[in-house]
Amino acid sequence: MGNRMIQEKIEQAIDSLVEFQGTENYTHAKLTPEQAAEIKSEVVGKGVPVRFMVKGQALNITSGELSQKNINVIHQITYWHFTKDTAKKIAEWLGAKAVW
Repeated sequence: MGNRMIQEKIEQAIDSLVEFQGTENYTHAKLTPEQAAEIKSEVVGKGVPVRFMVKGQALNITSGELSQKNINVIHQITYWHFTKDTAKKIAEWLGAKAVW
């Protein structure tokens, strides 16, 4: 691979990174209908408050939408009716981090 091709690849990577950082309405993975049905069967009355985080942004698990970066935690979507085990499963499915 020549220097010119390497430079073009680097520029493409930088462009896509800049595009990602500037996009407030970025979407990520969301639960499939089958996963959502499974999770609904695991909902509990007294769960732990959990947020699903992707690169510093809170994830809406049903739409795949991410919150703005560095937004106050009070404005981040929080789920209240999952056990820690269920939250870990959701995070694994969606490539997110469960934050309690």
